[in-house]
Amino acid sequence: LKGASHAHVGSAIHNVGITKLRMQRHYEALQNFEEAVRIRKAALGRDHPQVAVSLVKVGITLLLLQRFEDSLWIFREALSVRKHSLGASHPSTARIYNNIGCVHVEFQELREARRAFEAALDIQRNALSQEPDNGSLLFGAATTLCNLGYLYKNRDMHEKAALVLREALTLHEKVLGKHHVTTLSTLDNLAESCSSSHHYTHSCKYYQELLKRTNNAKHGGGTSSSSSSSMIIQYKLSRVYWNMKEPQKQREVLESILKQMNSSSQQQQNEKEYEVLLERIQKDLNLDDNHDNNDAQHQNWV
Repeated sequence: LKGASHAHVGSAIHNVGITKLRMQRHYEALQNFEEAVRIRKAALGRDHPQVAVSLVKVGITLLLLQRFEDSLWIFREALSVRKHSLGASHPSTARIYNNIGCVHVEFQELREARRAFEAALDIQRNALSQEPDNGSLLFGAATTLCNLGYLYKNRDMHEKAALVLREALTLHEKVLGKHHVTTLSTLDNLAESCSSSHHYTHSCKYYQELLKRTNNAKHGGGTSSSSSSSMIIQYKLSRVYWNMKEPQKQREVLESILKQMNSSSQQQQNEKEYEVLLERIQKDLNLDDNHDNNDAQHQNWV
């Protein structure tokens, strides 16, 4: 009875920590989660699943506080507990591998990050083979795939990035829908990876699809950011046309953006962004006029 009472206290303190975390009061949340770990270990044993739950929250809070080394140690402890209590192939174990990968990215330890993400993905794919319509599993696998895509892009492995991002897009569309902001972000990254790997036809297709979905959101009552996003996507598309040696299509897109900018009522609200975009458009149009495309320099929008 005493142990059960202590376990309830641990759960209550853990829940307080979650509230503090949502309020971005990270130091207070950390204290709550560490206390919850202590109580749960005493009441339930060091290898109980609830101990791992609180350890993961400690690790996430440390990550938010940029205490990366401490975070990595805690995640490793949580991984050991979770493997012991739930098994090495449990989907919850995959989430910890994903967190460990994120810490390694912060350290620029990209090989270790890749191993952690791939370990997570192996577990998630195995789980999905048994529960293909599980929304939580689908979203978890999509998150891991996006993390791998980010990693591959940073190592200039753009074809591999496109491969995993294409899979992530399919999962995001299934669990979130085609017009969710996360889905659109994945589609944008996929188009960029295709362009960076010189698959310009695919990149063009994905940017056109992204533009279509973004415009649908705008016409459906989207905010000024939708209009701004639409113009940025069109500019990216114009760069793909430049790489495809399609100067006429590039010019048509650039001139279309200029017309939208001139008629936009949101220009004052996004003045700096508009100035940067206008400068780039004018530069590209001038380069086209001078037949000097081979010397053009382009900085990707991120």
